[in-house]
Amino acid sequence: MHASKPSPFAASNLLRIAGGHSHAITLPSGAELFCASGTLLLRTTSFNGLEGMPDLHIRLHTGQSWRAPSALLVHATALQAPVQLRYCAPPAVAPECAPTATAAWQQRLRTGLLSLWPRGLLR
Repeated sequence: MHASKPSPFAASNLLRIAGGHSHAITLPSGAELFCASGTLLLRTTSFNGLEGMPDLHIRLHTGQSWRAPSALLVHATALQAPVQLRYCAPPAVAPECAPTATAAWQQRLRTGLLSLWPRGLLR
C-alpha cells in the first residue's frame, strides 16, 4: 500500500485514488467527503490537541458521503478498484447579528402577540 503526502484537492475538488493506494487529507471541521465512484476506507486521526476523540474507520460506497465532526487527518484508501473522491468545503456560517429574511415577520408577530396577551406571559 502506498501513501502520498497530505495535499489540497485540485481546483475541481475531485481526487482519484488508484486501487490499493491511500491518500492523506487534512480536513477542517464540517468539511465533507463524497465517494463519487468505488469503495473507500476512511481512517481518521484527530489533531490540534483533541484528546479522547476516538479514531474512526468508515467505509464509503458510491454515492455516500461523510462530514468531519472536527479538524481531522483522514487517510483515504481505495479498496480493490480506483476511487473518485470529491471534497466539499464546510458550509459558511452566517454572522449571528445579521438579520434574517424572517426577522421582520417575527418582530410583527411578537408585537401583535404582546398587544393581545398580558405582558407577563411572553417575557
